[in-house]
Amino acid sequence: MKSIINWLLYLWRSITYRLIKPVIKVTRVSLSGDKNFLDIRYWLSRPDKVKGVFPVSLVDENTGEQFQLMRIAKYGIVRTKHKNKFHHSGIMLFRNRNNAIQSGSKVTVIFGSLQANHVKVN
Repeated sequence: MKSIINWLLYLWRSITYRLIKPVIKVTRVSLSGDKNFLDIRYWLSRPDKVKGVFPVSLVDENTGEQFQLMRIAKYGIVRTKHKNKFHHSGIMLFRNRNNAIQSGSKVTVIFGSLQANHVKVN
């Protein structure tokens, strides 16, 4: 009896998971590295839908200036690569050129077709 219930629960989760829309929720945006970097922590509802998603960018809402993901020569872009559907949280790192974004600023995070608007920088 217990195995049938477990199997039905597995089946229910498998069916309903496909109905969940992809959403990004930014949990924290903070300045780091003497205010030269923006560290973004986020959560995805459907990480299986974002494999290799581009463009990923950050827009300062006050100036409209757009920032691209930071790249390191040997490693490439600095962000979490979601390899399976169970890896929901991640990080991204942006370079804060000329310290354009300050603590208290509002930004928009663009992650492919997903957006998180009006996120306050800590």
